Amino acid sequence: MSEPSHQVEIAAAAPQQPDRDKRRRLQQSRSLALAALGLVAIVGSLYLASPVLLPVLAASFFALLLNPWVRWLSLRGLPRWLAASLIVGLGLAALTTAGYRLYEPAMEAAADSPRVVYQLKRKLNPVQRKLEDAGAVGEALDMIDEIGGKKPKQQTVAVVDDPPGMRETLGGMVRAAITVFSIIMLVYFFLTYGEVLFRRIITVAPNIAEKRRRVAIIRAIQIDVSRYVATITLINATLALVTAGVLYLLGVEDYLLWGALIGLFNYAPYVGPLCSFVLLLGVGILQFSSLADGIAPALAFLILHGIEGQLVTPLVLGRNLSLNPLIILVWLMFWGWLWGIPGLLLGVPLLVSAKIVCTHTPSLNAWARLLEK
Repeated sequence: MSEPSHQVEIAAAAPQQPDRDKRRRLQQSRSLALAALGLVAIVGSLYLASPVLLPVLAASFFALLLNPWVRWLSLRGLPRWLAASLIVGLGLAALTTAGYRLYEPAMEAAADSPRVVYQLKRKLNPVQRKLEDAGAVGEALDMIDEIGGKKPKQQTVAVVDDPPGMRETLGGMVRAAITVFSIIMLVYFFLTYGEVLFRRIITVAPNIAEKRRRVAIIRAIQIDVSRYVATITLINATLALVTAGVLYLLGVEDYLLWGALIGLFNYAPYVGPLCSFVLLLGVGILQFSSLADGIAPALAFLILHGIEGQLVTPLVLGRNLSLNPLIILVWLMFWGWLWGIPGLLLGVPLLVSAKIVCTHTPSLNAWARLLEK
């Protein structure tokens, strides 16, 4: 009697296994859908909140760069608010002086940009003709015509854009002034009250282990990110000065402007040096008549960047903050797509901070190893 009842129990339990698998797959699908919706919500929030987040992030990294000087002055008896005021004032004076020296050539370059583009096209026309004479361009066009049929005769339509009015120009200037003023004020308050805020974050931790972990993360971000930003800033400034000196020796006009732009571009690895190379190649082709003189500025920068990227930066930074180049490139593509040029400039410091947080969080150690070179 017991054997048939046992078989009945097995038969009744057997259909439940597919139901469990179906529920498990349904739960996994729901979890993936919720994760995808959460990712979309986070990306959308970052995009919409960029007017607030960009000044805060820029100010925080500026504060990390200047904080060692403020701490050095405060340890020698100067009140922290006064030390912060002094350091911020000196930084603003240096930036104002540099901006004053570069303002006039930058405005002239911006005003002459249409003429510069026309001249660049005119100088590249002989190269295009040689390619066409060689048959490379013509054969490619013939193949396109054979595949898709002859193209209809195109009509040229001239579109004339109205120049921006006074209201748009004034509005842009006001927004830029508000952003700059916000960054300056945030830098000052980060330098003055940042230590108090960090102590409050540690105080509200629920237990001793969590407090120690937060102290380790905050100190690592303060030391490592500050060291990284300061080192990269020093390297980029040196590269800008050396490049400007080489451009001066080569006879390039506005060498200080191009050197400053190269130092700024170099904050974005891979993308920035490529932009600098293209920029100097265009400047050389426009200014010099011979091909050798035209490509000399770009080749000189290529040599200097090779020395900086392959020798100086790895030697100075070491392997503690080394990051996977593929991860850096994908990361910069994402932040560049999301926030444009500010995203490219802030991308690597954000990645360094993320790696530090993952390193000091046991559940995220695998992500830290993924980010390493």
